[in-house]
Amino acid sequence: MIKMKSTGSSGSFPSLDPIPAGNHIGILYQILEIGTTDVEFQGETKKQYKVSLTWELPDETHEFEDKETGDMVTKPRVISKDYTLSSHEKSGLRQMIESWRGRKFKDDSEAEAFDLQSLLGRACMIQINHTEKGDKVYANIGAITSLPKAIGTPPQYNDNRVLSYSDWDWNIFNSLPQWLREKIEATPEFKSLQKPSNQPVAAPKKAHSDGHPAPARDANGTPVKTWKDAVKPKAKVELEEPIGYEDESQDLPF
Repeated sequence: MIKMKSTGSSGSFPSLDPIPAGNHIGILYQILEIGTTDVEFQGETKKQYKVSLTWELPDETHEFEDKETGDMVTKPRVISKDYTLSSHEKSGLRQMIESWRGRKFKDDSEAEAFDLQSLLGRACMIQINHTEKGDKVYANIGAITSLPKAIGTPPQYNDNRVLSYSDWDWNIFNSLPQWLREKIEATPEFKSLQKPSNQPVAAPKKAHSDGHPAPARDANGTPVKTWKDAVKPKAKVELEEPIGYEDESQDLPF
């Protein structure tokens, strides 16, 4: 389980062909634990614990080259946003989840008990905004709301993926684009990992019948610590200005 802690936020990744502005159906398929990063705001540098959420956009597809076969395949484009892992009522993460659910949490206890992984494979409506800097156009995530009942949920293309420090998967990490790996590598959490010399490729984990990842187990079959056990509570600090990136699918090998 992945839970918010008591204690969001998007910038952009440049694209020659940005995702069109407007409302799009999005399906959350990936959660990455980035770790503690330095964030500058109003002349101050603060340390904040970041997670990255990635949605695929079924209504925005593009042909990409399969790196194994060389064939061109049609895939949905994807977009990501970084959030501070915080359940504070003013945090970007909590406000996004409340907007997605269409209702506020009853209290802080309910917010802290919420498991982020319960959102994997679920659809929402994402508002994409454009900003211009020089001669470049950037696509950013704006509002995220619940999917209208009249709109059916399209099939999901990408498998659900979770990368956490309590159950590190080098196979997932190595599949990320270089700029994102470097961002994660700069955190103290990553530096404390014991990197295997050969980085063996882990066998794919079986999923539950509901499509969510099965709990991780050690060699003896004993469940290992979940992400919520690895993430320590953070100070109640909220970032006022958005920070993060837009993650275009041409940069990702999945």
